[in-house]
This record gives sequence, C-alpha cells and structure tokens, in this order.
Amino acid sequence: MNDGFSKVPVPTSLSPEQVRLAKLYTKERHETGITVGAFCAKYKKSTATWTEWKKHPDFAGYLISLGGALVSEDGWKTYEIVKKKIEAMATADKAGVKEIQLYLQTNDHLRQADLQRQMKEMGLTEDGAEVDTRTVEEKKASLLSKLKGTDKNE
Repeated sequence: MNDGFSKVPVPTSLSPEQVRLAKLYTKERHETGITVGAFCAKYKKSTATWTEWKKHPDFAGYLISLGGALVSEDGWKTYEIVKKKIEAMATADKAGVKEIQLYLQTNDHLRQADLQRQMKEMGLTEDGAEVDTRTVEEKKASLLSKLKGTDKNE
C-alpha cells in the first residue's frame, strides 16, 4: 500500500480489518481528502463503528502514526516554517480573530492535548467516565484551591 506504512508498528489489539481500513483511510484521506462518511460508505462500514474504533487509543494512535508515515522530510520542514509564521501572526500585538483561528486550526493537536490534560486533572476519561479515586470533599478542596490560585499542582 505505502512503503512508509510498513515501518509503523501495528498494535496487537487491532483486528486485521481495522488495520486494513486504517491504512486505506489514511492513504485516501491524504490523496483525495475523503471524508469519514464517504470512506465508510465506500467500504460498507458504519460511521458509528468507525467512531467507536477512534475512541480506542490504539486505533486512534495508529491512524496518527500512519498519517505521519506519509509526510516527507521536506513536508515536515515546510510545516515547521509555516507553523512558526502562523504562531508569530497569532501572538502579534494586533492579532485579530482570523489569525488566532488559523493558529488554533493549525495547532489542533495542542488544543486536543490541553483538553486531555484538563480531563485527566478532573479525573475523567475521553468518554466522560470518572477515573478519579478522590472523595467528593477532596475534589472540592482541589477545585477551590485552583480557583483561589493556591493550587500546588500548577
């Protein structure tokens, strides 16, 4: 399929179908910009199933790794140059809404990482399930200290 794909380790938790479709999706998304809906219709897979698969870190991470395998070294260099220019525009004193939106769109991974960090701090998983073992009183105290600016974890 793609030479770079062979270098991407396949998580053992993925089925052969998930691996095959992940590679096809990544390739078609890169080449044609196909949407998830169009891809799922083309390969007779429900979008609900695809969405469930993407909730699993192994599948989501595999898609990201496959996407990275398609990017050439020149592509990465160009991306870094453009990213720095966009960052400079967004942080300029006279930056407008358009510059800030462009920055946020270009650096969506930062927004996603920030969201995951905040969810972890609140004791939540991506699906909203609570994983925090603190009592309600401990959570309340932590939240109050953050609001007061006296949180030691920051």
